[in-house]
Amino acid sequence: MLQSAKSNLAKLPFFGLRDQFEASQYLFTWTFGLHFHQGITQQLNESLYFNWDSISDTDLASVKTQNAHDLQLYKFGQKLFSERLIYATNEDKKHGKTLFLPTLS
Repeated sequence: MLQSAKSNLAKLPFFGLRDQFEASQYLFTWTFGLHFHQGITQQLNESLYFNWDSISDTDLASVKTQNAHDLQLYKFGQKLFSERLIYATNEDKKHGKTLFLPTLS
């Protein structure tokens, strides 16, 4: 099932990562050739974030075990996203465009 999910993700022409919102917006516009007149802003609602300090080490280990496939898929998605972002920015540089210069972590 994990391999199928990775394959399906790789087949998508675009996907974004919430924690890389600006890079996702850039990659969306690059992938589909769309350009927004005004940038899209990310509305963050701090109350939606989980307070990881409130969970015990035992419970955290249990969550990680139960969600191991999700975590592996997310790591795969991060790597694929970075590869696509690097490709897009390199293509833009070849053509003299400097629309977005990401800082990849």
